[in-house]
Amino acid sequence: MLCGACRAKLDGGTLGGSDLLVSRELHALRRDYPLEDASLDCVVETDSFYALFSRTPSALIGKGGRVVKRLGDKLHKRVKVIDSSAPAEAQLNEFLLPVRVQGVNRVYRSCGETVKIRFSRFDQKRLPVKEAAALAFARKLYAADTELVFE
Repeated sequence: MLCGACRAKLDGGTLGGSDLLVSRELHALRRDYPLEDASLDCVVETDSFYALFSRTPSALIGKGGRVVKRLGDKLHKRVKVIDSSAPAEAQLNEFLLPVRVQGVNRVYRSCGETVKIRFSRFDQKRLPVKEAAALAFARKLYAADTELVFE
């Protein structure tokens, strides 16, 4: 059961199925953990983990990581909590851990702006998600034409 506003967001594509799933599980955890200060901005689901974007990541992680661990057990996937108020490069670094971004370059061309995200070529096999998923997330994050470069 959803309220009218949530149903409209779900139908409009602002709210996804993984957002609802994680929100329901967090609501169920409210009985055991103090989640009054927790906020959930959006959820990105990949093959191997859920990335939760929050303005208050420490509230979602919990003392000793208990909330995140319990949430991961309920969702049957790893859970990463990322600070949504952090700069885009920091969010991308958290999303792609253990791989580190070496640099982000903005290339201005006559056809528009392109964002190049540079990684070490040795890290290409260590990406926690497929390259296509990392590229889709980077495009969403930077809201521009984006390419991943392994050098």
